[in-house]
Amino acid sequence: MMKTKGVVLLLLFSLLLCGSAAAYETAITGNIYVEDKIDAISVNPDTGIAAAVSSSGKALYIIDVPASIVINKISLKAVPTGVAIDSKRNLAIVSSKEGALHFIDIETGSLIKTGSAVCHSGPDPESILAISTNNASNILYIGSGSCLAAMDLETGNNIKETSLSGKIIGMAIDYTLNYLAVIIEGKEGLSIYNTETLEPIKSGIWNPPVPIISGASGIGINPSTHIAVLTDKSGNSVTFVSLEQMNILDKIQILDEPYAVAVDPSGNSALISHKRGIAVIQLENPVPSIEKLIPESSDAGSSGIALSIRGSKFIRDSKVRFNLKDVNSMFEDNYNLLAYIPSAELSSPGEVPVAVQNPPPAGGLSNSLMFRIMNPMPKIESITPDTVTLTYKNEIKIRGKNFLPNSIVNLNGKNLKTKFISSILLEATADLTDIKTPAKYPVTVINPSLITFTSNVVFLNVVENQSQTPNAKNEGTAKSESAGAPGTLIGRILNTEKQPVEGVTVKIKNISSVTDSDGYFILNNAPSGKQIIVIHGSTAIEQDSRYPTIPLTINIEPDTINDMPF
Repeated sequence: MMKTKGVVLLLLFSLLLCGSAAAYETAITGNIYVEDKIDAISVNPDTGIAAAVSSSGKALYIIDVPASIVINKISLKAVPTGVAIDSKRNLAIVSSKEGALHFIDIETGSLIKTGSAVCHSGPDPESILAISTNNASNILYIGSGSCLAAMDLETGNNIKETSLSGKIIGMAIDYTLNYLAVIIEGKEGLSIYNTETLEPIKSGIWNPPVPIISGASGIGINPSTHIAVLTDKSGNSVTFVSLEQMNILDKIQILDEPYAVAVDPSGNSALISHKRGIAVIQLENPVPSIEKLIPESSDAGSSGIALSIRGSKFIRDSKVRFNLKDVNSMFEDNYNLLAYIPSAELSSPGEVPVAVQNPPPAGGLSNSLMFRIMNPMPKIESITPDTVTLTYKNEIKIRGKNFLPNSIVNLNGKNLKTKFISSILLEATADLTDIKTPAKYPVTVINPSLITFTSNVVFLNVVENQSQTPNAKNEGTAKSESAGAPGTLIGRILNTEKQPVEGVTVKIKNISSVTDSDGYFILNNAPSGKQIIVIHGSTAIEQDSRYPTIPLTINIEPDTINDMPF
């Protein structure tokens, strides 16, 4: 067992510094009623669930922090002195006056096990007054009298311990800075230790000089923002300190007898027990920072994608802005957000900014990273008609895939006036002014910018007169032959919110097609005349939605492209 003794650095916080600094913005957003006086609080950052203990009431309270309500009260046999949360196992670890540790399932309220906390350093090792967990390293820190110990939660064995100069009455961890901040009875300021070695942090690293805090009763830390919240019960005050800058941000007097405190980093809020319950205080929100986007690009015309944003100082209410618009966002932790980017935002190639916005109090907009919407490679499958006459203009339809709203049809090196119908269909006006000789001429589709992609080549057959086209017939023969000829049906399936539905099967007899990500379908060789088309909504791939099967009667003209009549 390693025992370490030494004089720890006292962070002496001068209240005179408060006068020159701008006020730290906070807001009381709720108050949670509890029957008993609360002596210690801890929060699970993964779930937003807090555990609070009362020694006078011999009770453990389970609290839903976002909803500001007590969801369970668990009676305890022992007198509790402190509480910490093992977020990996979703357990409340309750220390008792007798020196025991009680591991309680937060969800069921069941006692899982009881263990002892043996601390060999210091004159009073049996009374545990403060505990705190570092869930990143699976370590429980125990303040037992003047003994500070680090316990491995897996084995229950002490890894390190050291003796301090006085009784430990409060502690909290900033695991990103490797700081263990300790309040020692009768001493002004915070004693800061290294979480790995339990060695005191040396004074040479502090700049500017450290100020003085007196009378501290409880402490909580947000490891994402490095803000410490300290309570002074006798002075009815709450002090906010930057552990990075080592200066006081603000000191307020808004609660009667503030005592226990814990910080929920996911919501950037502090829970502070006081004479009339537990106050929920929204801390000043930081300005977020983005470091990486995953993925960094997508093809234009893609269906919606999930975009991961990695950075820092994200909170539960952070919003992702994609191309200056708010998009659906999901908070994962203070360093990761997930956003859903709809297909409508990916329709055109280019570079668009991605940023994160934190709401007031304070908060603000992060730096921006550019997301690249790339051109996909277009592909032509067919053109209709594939033979035209040497007239001034001919209307043609190009079928294929990966077409964009800015796609251009090119005939023999000349860009045509193009109309985007869907990702699988374009319409163009074939201007033959510059074509004087009957021949087969190349047709391509171009997706311009950021990187230009050109499709495969198909050929448009240009003839001198109508009699040379494949469909040239005398009127009587044409009517006779076209009576049973098939046609083509194109259409789009939208839901009641006018959003495209992908994966819907559209069927006429034994001819079927499935809608693409934009809701479009095409039925080639559909039988002409009055037909029953069946739309099978049950095959849609949209999650959490159910669509019916709908039969419709439609008239299909032969040898032509028919649009859905709705």
